[in-house]
Amino acid sequence: MVESCYYSGLTGKRQSVATDLNSNTFLALAGAMESVLELSGAGRVVEACNRLASVLETLKAPPHPDLPEGVRPDLYRLLAILTLPSWEEVIRWSALLDLDLRDLVEIEVAHAERVTVKTVQRWRGDGEGPPYCNKAGIRYPISWYWDWRRKGRQTMTAQRATRGRRL
Repeated sequence: MVESCYYSGLTGKRQSVATDLNSNTFLALAGAMESVLELSGAGRVVEACNRLASVLETLKAPPHPDLPEGVRPDLYRLLAILTLPSWEEVIRWSALLDLDLRDLVEIEVAHAERVTVKTVQRWRGDGEGPPYCNKAGIRYPISWYWDWRRKGRQTMTAQRATRGRRL
């Protein structure tokens, strides 16, 4: 017999309820539910919902107070959106949230990657960093930057990350 506890809002006391399920039956039922969710593809839906919830939590946060000069105030919101798995989702959510998708500048890329501006300049000279264009200064188009970040991520622990340093 499994005993479950709950808090009663009416009496304000913790109460116990005995159920007729033994622990083996409960474990079997939980395993069956997990199998059903896995077969139906619901696990992917739950994963997508959890990812979206974490992105939305980041978006609710107030602007970061110690941004360097030259960095747009909504950079953290933009970086949260750039974690979405497809470019179509990035476009859709940025339109819904009224985010600025203009090209990034060196200081913004450096801040986003947590490196110095000098490192970003070295990446550009070595051909290791994100693709850029030279229109009225060095600019990193958002879609190119998103694609560079997506390609640089490891998908398995056996893969070697080559982003940022030549081996």
